[in-house]
Amino acid sequence: MFRISYLSTANQAFSSGDLSELLQKARARNNAAHVTGMLVHSDGDFLQVLEGEPEDVIGVYDRISVDPRHRDVSLLQRGLGFGDRLFPNWSMGFMRVPDQTLVDEVVGVNSRVKLRYLDAMSALDFLLACSRSQT
Repeated sequence: MFRISYLSTANQAFSSGDLSELLQKARARNNAAHVTGMLVHSDGDFLQVLEGEPEDVIGVYDRISVDPRHRDVSLLQRGLGFGDRLFPNWSMGFMRVPDQTLVDEVVGVNSRVKLRYLDAMSALDFLLACSRSQT
């Protein structure tokens, strides 16, 4: 399984409606490309993992990386993962973290965690924890 994870910062504030629209389009594109993953938005930052066949994941990431709605795209992980998909049921799982309390209660991490400070493995663990809190 090929996987890419990255962090980025939004160039604008994203309302709930903006995020819903972004997700609707991303899910349709990812479903068509057989790409699965998880996206978290917190304090203007995005953390995302994409997984699937290499050419499909790279194509999706290449499009995302030049999207003018965000900047400072930092690649955390790119390569073959071990085993099966980690997010097999999500064309794009999503969690918006409006405040740190939600992270503390739902995901169970320390309130000092900021997406920008996560390394590749911590980011993947965080995304997995967020996906388990979704229905």
